[in-house]
Amino acid sequence: MPTTGHWGWIIAVTRLATGLILFFYVLTHNLNHGLGLISLSAMESGRSVFLGFWRPLELLLLLAALLDGAARSRCAAVNRSWSPSRSTMRP
Repeated sequence: MPTTGHWGWIIAVTRLATGLILFFYVLTHNLNHGLGLISLSAMESGRSVFLGFWRPLELLLLLAALLDGAARSRCAAVNRSWSPSRSTMRP
């Protein structure tokens, strides 16, 4: 696959989207843990909100993790590094 042009743009957008989904999941997970510092009942209330939001999206979360891992593996194979080079980020 080429590192520039149409495929480079698709890979960059995919990495951004999947990274944001995973970031939001980890953020909400850690906020729920933070509620545990207040009280156990606050944590249980936060857990119901957290699960109410993420349960229907479990497949999306799994797909985001798989796509992010695939994009990072491709990046590592092409650049021999886990971070994208500037050429893969240009549209």
